[in-house]
Amino acid sequence: MYAYDDEPICACSTPAGISGIAVIRVSGDGCGKLADKAARIIRSGSDCRSLSELPGYSCAYGEV
Repeated sequence: MYAYDDEPICACSTPAGISGIAVIRVSGDGCGKLADKAARIIRSGSDCRSLSELPGYSCAYGEV
């Protein structure tokens, strides 16, 4: 459709404000490598060490 359809994007999925968690959605080619530079996994169900190793439709506990 557009020339930039596969570019990495990110968006906050939780409302702004003080909270115990924040959900950040990422999508597009290379988004895992970009997320590896900004965040660190503390715990995941699949024992992945970096966000780029996580399979699709997964979640992990970490810090930015």
